[in-house]
Amino acid sequence: MRVLLIGNGPAALAKEMGEAIDNFSGHVLRFNNYTITKYEKWIGTRTDIWVTCDRHVTPMSHQHKKRWFLSFRTDEKTQAAIADCRAEQFPLDYIVKTVNAMNFNHPSSGAVVATYLLDQGHDVWIWGFDFLASRRGHHYNKDNILRGEFHCEDAEWHYFHRLMQEGKIKYLGMDRRRESIPNIRHPVDCGTDDNIAWYREAAHAGWYEFVGIDCEGKTVLDVGAGMCEGMKILEEFGPTRVDGFEVDSRLANLHPNLFIGESLDMFEDKSYDILTCVDVIEHVVEDLVFMNHMQRIARELVFVTTPNYTRSKAGNIAHCREYTIAQFANHFQPSAVWSASPDGTVHHTQLLSRINGWMIDYSPTGVQNKFEADIMPAYRLGEIPLTVRFNNTVDGEEWAHICGYFDM
Repeated sequence: MRVLLIGNGPAALAKEMGEAIDNFSGHVLRFNNYTITKYEKWIGTRTDIWVTCDRHVTPMSHQHKKRWFLSFRTDEKTQAAIADCRAEQFPLDYIVKTVNAMNFNHPSSGAVVATYLLDQGHDVWIWGFDFLASRRGHHYNKDNILRGEFHCEDAEWHYFHRLMQEGKIKYLGMDRRRESIPNIRHPVDCGTDDNIAWYREAAHAGWYEFVGIDCEGKTVLDVGAGMCEGMKILEEFGPTRVDGFEVDSRLANLHPNLFIGESLDMFEDKSYDILTCVDVIEHVVEDLVFMNHMQRIARELVFVTTPNYTRSKAGNIAHCREYTIAQFANHFQPSAVWSASPDGTVHHTQLLSRINGWMIDYSPTGVQNKFEADIMPAYRLGEIPLTVRFNNTVDGEEWAHICGYFDM
């Protein structure tokens, strides 16, 4: 059985998915005091299964063919509430099982139901789940009704993230032609009217210096230039021209060579030698489209850095997603992958190189042994196991940032 779980979070209004939801081949499940009126084009109208808990018995409870009542409690009041909405009590052992799987109390109804459905062998899809959302609340009541004040969003995100990585849960709103993996939230826009530099602080000088040596005599476009500090660093390495691109019109006067536009469509094919994109792609929902545009524009090289999810755990609310090293290499298939500290100043280590349809892994022995190919493992492009660890640091973790070189 295929089941689509519709969450009530702000992410439910991310795209107009109403038609896809109403035409879903399977059962559509909604939770608690869900609201459809005025939101039909985003979340549809169909409900086959309704799940509630003892705080959410509403008049809509009699409208659905199948009703589950989810509660730890077995007292008379709870049993009366179950009878009142003519529901069946959700198996209590799955609440406990979900708590044990996540290692924390108060799992959301969505997490409990997903655990149950997966355990029963069903095909589980989700929409409207926010995970690490920057704003709590329901999409239908932004100010007055908090959701899950007892839930642990961070633990739930890691739980669902693993299940999605393993392909056990699918995300309905994801377009695999435009997005590499589901976004975990809508990114918060960088910069405010009071502080235009918010989340745009100049913290990546080392990465600009790292790529700067390749820019002498070249034309360069810095994508997501922010406060233009990176452009100024690149200019010190003798390029023939450095331009920048940003979507925020409030930045327009920061640099005479900064272009403001809605997308990279504004640039012609092969119009720059080198494109730099330093800690930007994690802010972009349609990341595959974004990457394709950069490769279309560049004549010689695209240089991309992004946080390593293994270390940062998507803690920055301005990021819609982050990647592990394996995910980054699988999705984008760069010519080479390096890693280093977040600012790009130390520990530059080559991890992977693309050779004849394979990614050669240098990490077990380090970059100094990169010519000893017979001792280095190789992975077919796009098929690096997500469990692979790359060049662990002294504390047993990977370096905090990923750098990809894309030779044109």
